[in-house]
Amino acid sequence: MHPASIPNTPFHIKISGAGQLYKEFGNSLMQDQTLINLLALLSGSIEDTRQEMDLIGVINECADCATSVAGTCCGERTGHKCDMLLLLINLLMGRTIPGIHQDGGNCYFLTPQGCSLQARPVICINFLCARLRKNIEHKKVILLQQIAGREMDALFLVEEHLKKTELLRGYRNSRPAIYPPSSSGFIHCTIPDCEGR
Repeated sequence: MHPASIPNTPFHIKISGAGQLYKEFGNSLMQDQTLINLLALLSGSIEDTRQEMDLIGVINECADCATSVAGTCCGERTGHKCDMLLLLINLLMGRTIPGIHQDGGNCYFLTPQGCSLQARPVICINFLCARLRKNIEHKKVILLQQIAGREMDALFLVEEHLKKTELLRGYRNSRPAIYPPSSSGFIHCTIPDCEGR
């Protein structure tokens, strides 16, 4: 991912920002044994979810839908649910973030081989469309949701740990004023009529 090759839109600014964070702090962050352990927990949880999805047929259903049905869950706007922190986590896990969109009609991160992200937004982990609920036995869906819940818990732990690191604290204080931190550490939008969205 070369920052000069990425367009200058808010979404692409997140991508280049994650790359810049990784370039500046990646080596230092990977000296943090707690972070290393949390990333290993997350990686294992992701693999557990994917194995269960494969076992019960979710992966086949989603692949068929993404290639043959209009209105797939992996639509163009899906990638916009990724924030800079999630993209940084992917880079820390050894993933490459594409600098160029593969297919204008699908999610920015969807490739012919599937999702290019290892750590995905919660909606991508947890959402089950009507087709999946219809075609997959209910008790299998419940088990999948339990396993996926562990992935979401692990992702939360990694995100929270990164938010508390001294290295990223200075970056958070220097980010563009459009997303200033509140006293609670959450981001509040300052765009008129945004109302915290």
